[in-house]
Amino acid sequence: MTYQSLNPATGKLLKKFDELTDKELETKIAVAATCFQTWRKKTYAERAVIVAKASAIMHAKANEFAHTMTLEMGKRIALFFRVKDEDQAIALANDSDFGLGGSVFTKDIAHGKRVASRVETGMMFNNNISWSDAELPFGGIKDSGYGRELGDMGIQEFVNHKLVRYVAAEAPQ
Repeated sequence: MTYQSLNPATGKLLKKFDELTDKELETKIAVAATCFQTWRKKTYAERAVIVAKASAIMHAKANEFAHTMTLEMGKRIALFFRVKDEDQAIALANDSDFGLGGSVFTKDIAHGKRVASRVETGMMFNNNISWSDAELPFGGIKDSGYGRELGDMGIQEFVNHKLVRYVAAEAPQ
């Protein structure tokens, strides 16, 4: 039996994959487990070098990856709309099931902040496409996710909070 990867927009066959035997699957799982054990022994600095190399490859092949993602998802990467004014643009942006992030480009930063505050997303950027930093929370709203990662808000996602209440009362003698 083979598995097919189809372009959801056109139904065109992208690639066929042969079914794995149990032995082949076990071998692949064992290789992945070995890689994980090797990775977890690496220092932060060693991991940073590897991630930087991966980032360079992703940037070098960005157009190829974008094309593949478009085929895989069957959706356009970007859409452009003509609108009559700012209010219509914001309404259009908010009329979406998704809300990861967005950008406002303007010379008037105060105006950009006002517009950004009206757009329903987890993150907004002024005069930048995105800006990730370990100190800043990252995450979306609506169908773009729940919760945050990175920053203090991200750490709180992994903390079990407990409420402990007390009443000041004298103990019986």
